[in-house]
Amino acid sequence: MNSPLDEEFYCTLKLVSGEEIFCIMIVDDSDPEDPILALQDPVIFTYKQYGPNITLQVEPWIKTTDEGIYFIRLSKVIYMTECHNIEMIDYYKQYLEERGGLDEEEEEIISKKIDIFIHTNKVSKSRKKG
Repeated sequence: MNSPLDEEFYCTLKLVSGEEIFCIMIVDDSDPEDPILALQDPVIFTYKQYGPNITLQVEPWIKTTDEGIYFIRLSKVIYMTECHNIEMIDYYKQYLEERGGLDEEEEEIISKKIDIFIHTNKVSKSRKKG
């Protein structure tokens, strides 16, 4: 990647815990040994079968908070792939809209949290080297 926060993309992740989540992801690779992943609005897709019908249920990854962004290390991921499946992306967008989405103030807060986290991580690394 060209910069620590190069671009965001829709992503499916399988974590070492066994959880499979879908989110918008940004990669901070300022630590090439174990990059930090910023997960925005992660959800879990669950398929339910009722007779011949299959429905898709979307629910938040973490149910006990309404935070919009979570940080994890790449070492906690078994695999990840960028999602180009328009149907999955549309389900995800619909879920976010129904949930109320983010207003401009919430998006600004998330952006500041990412910036603070990245800055803190860089300062911590420079202290360890010094």
